[in-house]
Amino acid sequence: MNLRIAEHPLVALVRDVVPDTIQVYLIGGALRDDLLQRPLADFDFTLSESALYYARKTANRLGGAFFPLDEERQTGRVIWTDEQGVRYKMDFSLLRGDSLLEDLRGRDFTINAMALDVHQPQRIEDPLGGARDLLGRILRVCSEFSMEEDPLRVLRGIRLAVLLGLQISPQTWKLMKESASKLGRISAERIRDELFHMLVQDRTSSAINLLERAGALEGTFPELKELMGIQQSAPHYLDVYHHTLSVLQQLEQLRLVLTQPPDTQWQANLISGMTSQKLGRYRKYIVEYLSEEIVPERSRWGLLKLAALYHDYGKAQTQQRDERGHIHFYRHEEVSAQQVRERMRALAFANNELDWVAQVVLHHMRPINLAMTNNLPSAKAVYRYYRDVGEAGIAIGIHSLADVLGAYGATVTAEIWQRHLDVVRSLFEAWWEKKSDVVKPPVLINGYDLMESLGLSPGPQVGSILEAIREAQASGEVTDRQQALALARQLLDQGYSTSKTGE
Repeated sequence: MNLRIAEHPLVALVRDVVPDTIQVYLIGGALRDDLLQRPLADFDFTLSESALYYARKTANRLGGAFFPLDEERQTGRVIWTDEQGVRYKMDFSLLRGDSLLEDLRGRDFTINAMALDVHQPQRIEDPLGGARDLLGRILRVCSEFSMEEDPLRVLRGIRLAVLLGLQISPQTWKLMKESASKLGRISAERIRDELFHMLVQDRTSSAINLLERAGALEGTFPELKELMGIQQSAPHYLDVYHHTLSVLQQLEQLRLVLTQPPDTQWQANLISGMTSQKLGRYRKYIVEYLSEEIVPERSRWGLLKLAALYHDYGKAQTQQRDERGHIHFYRHEEVSAQQVRERMRALAFANNELDWVAQVVLHHMRPINLAMTNNLPSAKAVYRYYRDVGEAGIAIGIHSLADVLGAYGATVTAEIWQRHLDVVRSLFEAWWEKKSDVVKPPVLINGYDLMESLGLSPGPQVGSILEAIREAQASGEVTDRQQALALARQLLDQGYSTSKTGE
């Protein structure tokens, strides 16, 4: 079996770095992805000896970064980015057990248990039938002990099944369900990383459904079960749980429309065509924004989908019915933001990730509320929006569109969609085209100037007046220092105080 990966530059480099007196195999996902003609980015090399030494030597040859993951077990990682900006990950480890067969039997699934002898790449070693299972689109464990040895494989199996369109074999599914309750044995960091992979790939809603069916929601996103059966008033047509999954699906479709070149199929679809027409000019910016990593290997895109998972969690605690039978969820976003913080803390996310996701969840209704006025938001309203949410306002805008589609479903009209698109477009325009005018006007006057010119004492009133001046700048009412001072005097004459600021 000829594989293009056998002559891949990184495999050829390892062949050159490691002498042929040492066994070195390429094992796992890279072979699987090569057979599926998928992009190659992750390479796992297993050596009979000196794995850390040759990992370091490979990094030096590439000019890449080397990270020892487990020095006692000789496991290390090389990270290298090529000239096109593609990042490659190369893991090096020692052969497990006394033979290659023993090593392969100890792995998770047969499709990840194929091996290529780097020094003799004429054929792959496939004693467990991984290539056959891949051809048959079957996910099968390597042994009956696979799940017991590492329950995290429950999550990985679900992720791979959804990602690659595989059917989980009955025996494998039985073992996954039996091991789902043992996820508590796994470190929060490992669970977090596997879940994040699940979030950044497509069809996340299908993965969530499989987590629920396997009994694995309790060890991952237990709060979601509380949303099942929570009914909502029109325009919602789904309960909160299924609405949440619908929002995930809509986010994925919106990302496709907002980041890929226009497609004739989209143009034929009213919603996608309108979206591309209204927001297509920001395609390049949106691609960069969503792919930017808040911490290494965790992008805004994955965090936005996590925010979508929890944006309505608070509805389980805040549901009320009025005298007419209408259902309300007052301040549900505050409860949701607090809960997503707690869940992310339990999963060992970084504090800046917690803050960002909670910001998106807390303010997820704001673009929708702006659209309810039937007018475009004023410059002051846009200024206040970004003053409160910062760059997360872009993610909130994208989420709000998915939220609207998830609420209305097929009943959304062109008029309703146009109104929401216009609001989000005005928010995007302010951030990417008018930032210095509307979002962050230049400083014309500071607190010391105010105190000196107007005889004020330090205190909240100074900050309140400065904020009013910035709002006036955003709306074009104030353009220079003299006008700023004149407005400050006028506000003082009117008895302006901190209670008069805000939205």
